[in-house]
Amino acid sequence: GEGMESIELIGGKSAIYIPHMVWHGFYELSGDAIILALSSTNYDPSRQDYCEDYQAFKESLSK
Repeated sequence: GEGMESIELIGGKSAIYIPHMVWHGFYELSGDAIILALSSTNYDPSRQDYCEDYQAFKESLSK
């Protein structure tokens, strides 16, 4: 997909599914917010397979 979208989650009963290869970020979290991430791959503490730059992410999609 293209474009950006902001989604506000309010209260403790909100959830969102973010599929593979979708850029995302989290902003303005409350002090008691909890983010739970479930993944089909193992966590890599070296972060070698993570893209933390939006421009590099966009370029990786066109390869």
